[in-house]
Amino acid sequence: ADVFQRLNLLALDIMEVEKSYTCRLIPSGRDCVFLQVVINLNQQSPIEMRFTYNLLKSQTFLMSMPSEVSVEPITGEPTVPINTLIQIAKQSIALTEAKTNAFILKRTCKTIVDTLQGRSAMEI
Repeated sequence: ADVFQRLNLLALDIMEVEKSYTCRLIPSGRDCVFLQVVINLNQQSPIEMRFTYNLLKSQTFLMSMPSEVSVEPITGEPTVPINTLIQIAKQSIALTEAKTNAFILKRTCKTIVDTLQGRSAMEI
Protein backbone atom coordinates (compact mmCIF):
# COMPACT_ATOMS: atom_id res chain seq x y z
CA ALA A 1 0.00 0.00 0.00
CA ASP A 2 2.95 2.33 0.69
CA VAL A 3 4.10 2.13 -2.94
CA PHE A 4 0.64 3.12 -4.18
CA GLN A 5 0.52 6.06 -1.77
CA ARG A 6 3.87 7.26 -3.11
CA LEU A 7 2.66 6.90 -6.71
CA ASN A 8 -0.42 8.92 -5.75
CA LEU A 9 1.84 11.61 -4.23
CA LEU A 10 3.88 11.66 -7.43
CA ALA A 11 0.71 12.18 -9.51
CA LEU A 12 -0.43 14.99 -7.19
CA ASP A 13 3.04 16.54 -7.37
CA ILE A 14 2.99 16.53 -11.17
CA MET A 15 -0.47 18.13 -11.15
CA GLU A 16 0.84 20.88 -8.85
CA VAL A 17 3.85 21.51 -11.09
CA GLU A 18 1.55 21.68 -14.15
CA LYS A 19 -0.28 24.62 -12.57
CA SER A 20 2.81 26.81 -13.01
CA TYR A 21 4.92 25.18 -15.71
CA THR A 22 4.61 23.19 -18.92
CA CYS A 23 5.09 19.47 -18.24
CA ARG A 24 5.40 16.45 -20.46
CA LEU A 25 6.03 12.79 -19.66
CA ILE A 26 8.39 11.18 -22.15
CA PRO A 27 8.73 7.39 -22.14
CA SER A 28 12.16 6.10 -23.12
CA GLY A 29 12.13 2.41 -23.79
CA ARG A 30 10.84 0.01 -21.16
CA ASP A 31 12.97 1.08 -18.26
CA CYS A 32 12.96 4.88 -18.18
CA VAL A 33 10.52 7.78 -18.08
CA PHE A 34 11.41 11.46 -18.23
CA LEU A 35 9.35 14.29 -16.83
CA GLN A 36 10.19 17.42 -18.79
CA VAL A 37 9.34 20.70 -17.05
CA VAL A 38 9.71 23.95 -18.97
CA ILE A 39 10.09 27.03 -16.78
CA ASN A 40 9.44 30.40 -18.40
CA LEU A 41 10.29 33.46 -16.36
CA ASN A 42 9.31 36.89 -17.65
CA GLN A 43 12.71 38.54 -17.91
CA GLN A 44 14.88 35.44 -18.31
CA SER A 45 15.62 32.71 -20.81
CA PRO A 46 13.41 29.65 -20.41
CA ILE A 47 14.98 26.52 -18.96
CA GLU A 48 14.09 22.86 -19.10
CA MET A 49 14.29 20.62 -16.08
CA ARG A 50 14.29 16.93 -16.81
CA PHE A 51 13.52 14.48 -14.03
CA THR A 52 14.56 10.92 -14.89
CA TYR A 53 12.76 7.93 -13.45
CA ASN A 54 14.87 4.80 -14.03
CA LEU A 55 12.38 2.02 -13.38
CA LEU A 56 15.15 -0.54 -12.96
CA LYS A 57 16.29 1.15 -9.76
CA SER A 58 14.31 -0.03 -6.76
CA GLN A 59 14.60 3.38 -5.06
CA THR A 60 12.95 5.03 -8.06
CA PHE A 61 10.13 2.54 -8.26
CA LEU A 62 9.45 1.92 -4.57
CA MET A 63 9.88 5.54 -3.43
CA SER A 64 8.63 7.27 -6.64
CA MET A 65 11.75 9.43 -6.55
CA PRO A 66 13.59 10.75 -9.60
CA SER A 67 16.87 8.92 -10.15
CA GLU A 68 18.43 11.94 -11.88
CA VAL A 69 17.71 15.59 -12.62
CA SER A 70 19.16 17.85 -15.27
CA VAL A 71 18.74 21.53 -16.12
CA GLU A 72 19.28 22.93 -19.61
CA PRO A 73 18.75 26.37 -21.14
CA ILE A 74 16.25 26.41 -24.01
CA THR A 75 17.42 29.73 -25.44
CA GLY A 76 20.14 32.01 -24.18
CA GLU A 77 21.84 31.63 -20.84
CA PRO A 78 20.11 31.96 -17.46
CA THR A 79 21.33 34.51 -14.92
CA VAL A 80 22.74 31.69 -12.78
CA PRO A 81 25.25 29.23 -14.31
CA ILE A 82 23.68 25.92 -15.40
CA ASN A 83 26.12 23.87 -13.29
CA THR A 84 24.99 25.78 -10.21
CA LEU A 85 21.33 25.14 -11.04
CA ILE A 86 22.02 21.43 -11.53
CA GLN A 87 23.77 21.22 -8.14
CA ILE A 88 20.89 23.05 -6.44
CA ALA A 89 18.32 20.72 -8.05
CA LYS A 90 20.28 17.62 -7.04
CA GLN A 91 20.66 18.90 -3.48
CA SER A 92 16.93 19.59 -3.29
CA ILE A 93 16.18 16.00 -4.26
CA ALA A 94 18.88 14.53 -2.00
CA LEU A 95 17.56 16.46 1.02
CA THR A 96 14.13 14.90 0.73
CA GLU A 97 15.20 11.51 -0.61
CA ALA A 98 15.49 9.88 2.79
CA LYS A 99 12.22 11.35 4.04
CA THR A 100 9.36 11.44 1.56
CA ASN A 101 8.59 12.15 -2.06
CA ALA A 102 5.73 14.51 -1.15
CA PHE A 103 5.89 17.44 -3.58
CA ILE A 104 9.59 16.96 -4.31
CA LEU A 105 9.10 18.14 -7.91
CA LYS A 106 7.22 21.28 -6.92
CA ARG A 107 9.80 22.07 -4.22
CA THR A 108 12.74 21.50 -6.59
CA CYS A 109 11.23 23.65 -9.36
CA LYS A 110 10.44 26.40 -6.84
CA THR A 111 14.00 26.30 -5.52
CA ILE A 112 15.35 26.75 -9.06
CA VAL A 113 12.93 29.61 -9.79
CA ASP A 114 13.82 31.31 -6.50
CA THR A 115 17.52 30.96 -7.32
CA LEU A 116 17.01 32.48 -10.77
CA GLN A 117 15.07 35.35 -9.24
CA GLY A 118 17.85 36.04 -6.74
CA ARG A 119 16.05 34.71 -3.67
CA SER A 120 17.79 32.23 -1.43
CA ALA A 121 16.12 29.44 0.50
CA MET A 122 16.70 31.45 3.68
CA GLU A 123 14.50 34.30 2.41
CA ILE A 124 11.52 32.08 1.71
